[in-house]
Amino acid sequence: RQNMSTMAEMLGSRRLQTVRKVRMQWGLEVSEELLEAVARHQGLREVDMRFANMSTMEPSLLARVVNRLEEVVMKDITLNLQQWEAILKEISAGDCQVWKLSISGNNMTSVDAGLLATAVKRLEEVQLEDTQMTEPQAEAILTAISTGDCKTTKLDIGHNKLSALNP
Repeated sequence: RQNMSTMAEMLGSRRLQTVRKVRMQWGLEVSEELLEAVARHQGLREVDMRFANMSTMEPSLLARVVNRLEEVVMKDITLNLQQWEAILKEISAGDCQVWKLSISGNNMTSVDAGLLATAVKRLEEVQLEDTQMTEPQAEAILTAISTGDCKTTKLDIGHNKLSALNP
């Protein structure tokens, strides 16, 4: 917590160019300056943003940050529909670095089922537990990963009400 005000500057320093993972979590207000520093940092591969408030962030900036990382944890964060859509469209485009995404604990009910399914099948590991997944979203995801062009090897959809799905 004490380092958040200087985190962007620290990430820009030559000494920290080998840092591979950063945690920005637990209710902290993440600044655009910090996200820009994360996007520029060449060594970063993982970012953990659980419980962070990023509702004021530019959607394209969030999408750019997720695009250049390998592992992203966005559990229980505050994002709006436009931000989720920008991130999922970036992943769906298929040319991003991310292979592991955790978005558990977020209300994803308003996200387009097709967009969510396309993004999921482009990732190797996806955690979607407790996302209030809708029946059409679950059907779209399960259909997408059952096709041959899917990268997904691990999918966690626990703690979602899926009892209405056709077994």
